[in-house]
Amino acid sequence: MVENNIAVGIDIGLKGGISIYDINKKEFIALYEMPIVSEKGHNVLDVKELYSILNKYNIKLIVIEKISNIYGVSKSTMFSLGKQIGYITSYSIYKNIKLIEIHPKTWEYYFYKGHDLEVEDISMLNDDTIYLEYCDKYDINIKKIKSFCTFYKIPPKNLEILSNYLEIPMNKITSFKLQKIKIMKCLVDIYGINLLKKCYVRNNVYDGIVDSIMLLRYCIENNLI
Repeated sequence: MVENNIAVGIDIGLKGGISIYDINKKEFIALYEMPIVSEKGHNVLDVKELYSILNKYNIKLIVIEKISNIYGVSKSTMFSLGKQIGYITSYSIYKNIKLIEIHPKTWEYYFYKGHDLEVEDISMLNDDTIYLEYCDKYDINIKKIKSFCTFYKIPPKNLEILSNYLEIPMNKITSFKLQKIKIMKCLVDIYGINLLKKCYVRNNVYDGIVDSIMLLRYCIENNLI
């Protein structure tokens, strides 16, 4: 009997992504953008292709994002996301595969809180004094660096690590958008680094694939796999 040794992370949505993780080897072995097809002039999930991708692997676990009401998202989009979850849920039931739903705020907070701060110490990021050293050293506006660090829950000393890794000057690093932060946090981790660099992505949109990796990383680091 073939062992089910694969965990799959799925970020739902037409710009979503799929990551394939070998539990025994402890490494990501494949990444996919969400398959889509044109139907009556609109892009929709290609369910057959999604199932075809999943059927390639002996899956033990599927992890998806749990959806809830999202501010600014239309009812039609929410309905579409609900349908996609329905397809994945039906597949997991039919194949007798365990399905875990993780709220996006759960894993985002876990990774972006700043690994050198305890959860209860995040309030420190509102203290102007912790930014003064970096404002003077790198000529950064205090409002800009504070806004960036409090929004992404990243303590200012972690910005130096980010700056060195990406070879971006500190006085420009705070202009990076969340997508760039997500990609960096994937690349600096051994998980998926080579695959992500090789992966062709439609319109250079990596968000879905990165989110699918981060979903699995959260489960791995919290012993859910």
